Amino acid sequence: MAKGEPSPDHLFRMSMLLDTYGPLLTDKQRQFMQMHYEQDLSFGEIAAMNGVSRQAIHDSVKHAEHALEELEAKLSLVDQSFRLDQRHELAERVLNLKQRIRQTGIIYNTEWIQQELSMIVDALLGRKQDEDEDDEPFGESEVL
Repeated sequence: MAKGEPSPDHLFRMSMLLDTYGPLLTDKQRQFMQMHYEQDLSFGEIAAMNGVSRQAIHDSVKHAEHALEELEAKLSLVDQSFRLDQRHELAERVLNLKQRIRQTGIIYNTEWIQQELSMIVDALLGRKQDEDEDDEPFGESEVL
C-alpha cells in the first residue's frame, strides 16, 4: 500500500457507510465518494473529470467521510448489521452442534460439547477466544 492510500479496512468501512447513509449526502459528495471509493479514482482524476481543483475534491470527500462517521456514531446501523450477522452465525453454530449431538448417539466424553458451547458464549459476550483452540473440537475418539 502506497503512502496516503487508505487501508483495506478503511475502504470497506467507507463503502459500508456510503451504502447505508449515502442518500443523506449531497449529490456531489455522494458522486465524489463513489468515484473515489467504488471506482478507485484518485482525487486528481476526479478533479479533472469535474473541472475543479484536486483540493476541492479532497475537501468534499473528507467532509463526506466525517458526515458518514457522525451518522454512524448516532445511528449505529452499520455496526448493528454486523452484530446481527454475527448472532446469525452463532445461532447456526448452536443448531449445527445440536445436530451433531443428535447424530452422535451415546457420548462418553462431553468435553468437546463444553468447549464448543464456551466458544459460542464467549463470542456472544464479545470475549476474545483463545487462538490455540481447534476450529473443530469434535473428534472421533470422543464418541462410541
